[in-house]
Formats: sequence, C-alpha cells, structure tokens
Amino acid sequence: MSAGVPPSSSPLLAEVTERLSKVEQDELDAVNRFLKKLEMLRLRRSIGQAVDEAYAADLMSNVDESIREFRERHPYR
Repeated sequence: MSAGVPPSSSPLLAEVTERLSKVEQDELDAVNRFLKKLEMLRLRRSIGQAVDEAYAADLMSNVDESIREFRERHPYR
C-alpha cells in the first residue's frame, strides 16, 4: 500500500483510521513512535540495498582512497 491512499480505497486502512480516531493521546503517541520506527527500518533496509547494489556495480571501489585523500587535504584540527 502506498502512502497517500485515501482510507476509502482500502478496507484495512479505513478500519485502522477509524480505530486511531478513538484512541487516547498517549496511545496515539505510542502508535506514532511505532510508525516512525517502522519508517526508520524501511529506510535502513533501502539504504542497505543501495549500498549492496553500488558494491556489486563496483561503484564503491574508490571510496576508501577518496576518503584518505580528502583527509590528507583537510586534516582534522
């Protein structure tokens, strides 16, 4: 299910929306924290896949060398 889908287009989304409209503020805060964690995990998985694909395409082979050169030109103070 993609984001932005109106509740009427999915029975499950409509049910969840209805149930959320009836919860107390502290419960809603807990649901919000859970959804943020879910979003973070999804983002982490996406980043991991992108890094794996970059390694597979040999796009990461010069990263260590580039970092080393950058640090030589811009030493920590």
